[in-house]
Amino acid sequence: MKKRSQGFTLIELLVVLAILAILMGISIPGVGAIKRNLVKSQARTDAISIATVLSSYRNEYGRWPSWSGVDASGENRTDAAWVAVMSAEDAGPTPFSAYRVHNAKMVRFWTQDPASLDASGALVDPWGRAYYYKFDRNGDGSVTSPDEKDEDASIHASVIVWSLGPDGKTFIKSW
Repeated sequence: MKKRSQGFTLIELLVVLAILAILMGISIPGVGAIKRNLVKSQARTDAISIATVLSSYRNEYGRWPSWSGVDASGENRTDAAWVAVMSAEDAGPTPFSAYRVHNAKMVRFWTQDPASLDASGALVDPWGRAYYYKFDRNGDGSVTSPDEKDEDASIHASVIVWSLGPDGKTFIKSW
């Protein structure tokens, strides 16, 4: 009688490989969703940080910044001038000296991360778009929401910051 050798049969190995393939097929889509949520969380954290930076500027100078880039819709955005003033250093091709009057004390409110800047030196979200912000300019403690889907158009905050998200329509909010 022949002795059976120690080890796995080809069938057993194929069954194990099939089980592993099924498990990987189930888990890979979940990893993509986790990554998308992680990127959205990073954008929200950045928006909150920008709101803090703007509040710090107001605390230091007693006024909101007024030089910053405004897009066609009239919204403030984190352009290269914003980066130069808030970091007290050059931002890409934008020299800080051109904006020093807006940060005469040369306070570093924000530290540049080259990975979060576009080619023009503007601070951008993970999808390459500028962040937008609004202030409570009349001192009533509220800001009008830019998101038409918000049920309450008035947000109780001194400053709000948002990103337009991965599709350019989904608001990633600081509030």
